Amino acid sequence: MNRGIISLLIIFSSGALYALTPNQWQFRQAIEVPATGLAKVNLSAETINLARSDLSDLRIIDADEKEVPFLIDQPMPRAESTLRPKDFHAEIVSTETRLLITTGTDLIVAGIALETPAGTSFIKSVRVEGSNDQKNWQMLTAGDPVFSMDNGAAKLRVPFPEGKWQYLRVVVDDNRTPLLPWTGARLIIAGSPAPTEPVSVTIKSRDENPGMTRLGLDLGAANLRISSIRIETSEPVFTRAVTVAAPELSEEKLHEQTLSSAVLYRVDLNGKIEARLDIPIEKQVYGRELFLLIDNGDSPPLLISEVRAERRMARVLFFAPAPGSYSLLSGNSQCDPPRYDLSQLGDQLRRAAAAEGRLGLPASNPGYEAAANLPPGFATGAKIDVAPWKFRKPVQVVKAGAQQLELDPDVLARAMPDLRDLRVVSEN
Repeated sequence: MNRGIISLLIIFSSGALYALTPNQWQFRQAIEVPATGLAKVNLSAETINLARSDLSDLRIIDADEKEVPFLIDQPMPRAESTLRPKDFHAEIVSTETRLLITTGTDLIVAGIALETPAGTSFIKSVRVEGSNDQKNWQMLTAGDPVFSMDNGAAKLRVPFPEGKWQYLRVVVDDNRTPLLPWTGARLIIAGSPAPTEPVSVTIKSRDENPGMTRLGLDLGAANLRISSIRIETSEPVFTRAVTVAAPELSEEKLHEQTLSSAVLYRVDLNGKIEARLDIPIEKQVYGRELFLLIDNGDSPPLLISEVRAERRMARVLFFAPAPGSYSLLSGNSQCDPPRYDLSQLGDQLRRAAAAEGRLGLPASNPGYEAAANLPPGFATGAKIDVAPWKFRKPVQVVKAGAQQLELDPDVLARAMPDLRDLRVVSEN
């Protein structure tokens, strides 16, 4: 804290408590709606950056500055899940290992994850076939590599087109490498996607330390729900353990909170390049800064040319009684979250057809009054007995509103070291 600066706030305000008056919001954006009826507007990263982290200060008003109820929709993917099959059996036929699987489920299967004992290092090629009667088999995928390496890089998942199968047959090519003990498998049950949007990421800093590269990243906006981060590198072959962290202030100390970790790689498997360059995040980042920590071990630093990110979309749904211009308000630290009856119709509204509204860039609200966006009662304070104070110094205020007062040496010399004895009082 700078001991020479303190804020003096003198407020003159009126109006109903918690009533929506646009002058309480700092920012305003135009919404153009093409037709009467349900409208949807995608919120930009700039809007999310200016609003509260939970978007509870957003409001929509019409051309007459009347409040319009809305619903916030943040589509999230349904994550894939895994399921142990009903039966798993392995057999060796010539130079192949056949894994015969009875799924025991009517769920949609999108792949299979194979299992081997820990510490096994190998590279294999597999094909997967599906059947519902064990007589007629359909090829689902062929030539897919699976591998596990000593440095932690591994790929044991074999994706294939989504479908319902009573039986699966995984054929492992053992022609070039020794046989492996396959101990089991898990079915990958299909999830559902959700829309994302690219985020402009800037590499602000790069620090090289023995065995570790540290990249400082700027997301360009705060409060974004980041889906994934992807690195771009020209290195033809590599494996690296990578951690994504965000700065966090806790107990007045700044530390780094790990958001996600993964082993990234690009390898040549019998002439076929396999790569994993993205790190799943699926978390809201409350600041705009991230750190990328790359464990190089004894290898030279990895040349990173670009870092990309994807964020989950957020949008507002509202009923427009007429086509035309509406306004989105943001930047109010004191308002309560809105309570609209539209929340009871959330599922129906999300599935309904809606016209696409066009959102303009955020701009400062010309009618914004800082005094109107302060906690109730902030201006008046409580009565105080000034008799215990030995010194007082007059303050001249020329204009109502937020004030900044620089404490001169005379005040600092008489105040307590932590300034806890300072008070600002009104003569009225």
